[in-house]
Amino acid sequence: MSKKLRLYLALIIGFVSTTNFSCNPPSEAKLFIDFASENEVDVLMIGGPQLEVGINEKYLSVNLKGHAKFLKSGENEFGEYYRILKNALEISNPKIVIIDASGGIKWPAEMLPPKREKNKKVVTPGRFVIDVPCLNQTTIDNYSDLNGLDFSSLEIDNPAERKLDKIKELCAENGIKLIALTLPMHSQHARNFEDFERNLKPIFEQAGVEWLNLQNQSEDFFPHCFENKNEGIQLLTYRGGLLATNKLSEEILKMEDVSLVNREEEVKWVTTYYGEEGFFETRTPMKGDLENVVVFDGKPETPVKEIIQLKRKEGNQVIIKIFPKDSNIVNGIRGRVAKVDVYFLDENNERIWFNLKVPYDYERTKGDQLLYVVNLKKYDLIKTGDVTF
Repeated sequence: MSKKLRLYLALIIGFVSTTNFSCNPPSEAKLFIDFASENEVDVLMIGGPQLEVGINEKYLSVNLKGHAKFLKSGENEFGEYYRILKNALEISNPKIVIIDASGGIKWPAEMLPPKREKNKKVVTPGRFVIDVPCLNQTTIDNYSDLNGLDFSSLEIDNPAERKLDKIKELCAENGIKLIALTLPMHSQHARNFEDFERNLKPIFEQAGVEWLNLQNQSEDFFPHCFENKNEGIQLLTYRGGLLATNKLSEEILKMEDVSLVNREEEVKWVTTYYGEEGFFETRTPMKGDLENVVVFDGKPETPVKEIIQLKRKEGNQVIIKIFPKDSNIVNGIRGRVAKVDVYFLDENNERIWFNLKVPYDYERTKGDQLLYVVNLKKYDLIKTGDVTF
């Protein structure tokens, strides 16, 4: 029996027989094995629906210039994380393992994800669905002491420390940096979180596990970053997931006790992620690429680095990259709408000029470069003029 087949059987038998793996069926486990047998997995994420939806593994891979993969825990608890990680390490050797900090919570049965029915596709928001309804003002106005998620009603899983210690030991044996991650809910949704935080924080401190708690940064996430619900576990939307992924990337890149391999020059890496979410935010389309093109090359006298047009399933996407050297310019244009004169050719090959308004993209912007992004459903731009704000 080949090693790949043996590992596949071990993962499937281990996952299905010892856990409720309803949201991560054998076919998805096989995808991980197929990928890991051909590529190095640099970052491995294990967790529940919040982590699955809130962190885009391809966007994270692009940001880190490596390979990030996710495996879902149906039970969403540390003990199951350990079993998943132990099996995954049979075929992969990640430098970083990220676990969902909510695995230390004793979740009520009604808050666990539903079992997946055979042949029935389960659709969740986040990176899988771009147009999921986001939190609106009516829902926010209706928040009260009777809805949202009251963290004071949740208990710490009794053997959480022991289970976390086992994960930590396994990571230490394999030279892996272990990070616990909490993704945010709207501040009015996550009621009494600070009280719960005081109970959960010592568990990570005692185990020596770094806890990246983005709930404490929930004010950085606008209402459209959250799904429109006011009870139970609130997930991030597509745009919220972009912001959370950027925040996670920035934290990882600042860490001094772990060093990831830069795979940006590897042909296989470029082939895998070329054109994926985030790839062109800091990179230029290759020459000869007829679908993703530069329509404006920056001029020294302007803060515009370049304007590119990308082919997407839902239409074309225009990205304006601003890289001002003067911080006063940054403060002056951050958050505004960029306006640029553009034209396209109609069915008679006539030029049609119009003034395109491109909003500032807060969720995608990182570092000193500002990004302005807009989706066009039916226009192929040929040329652009100067950008104004």
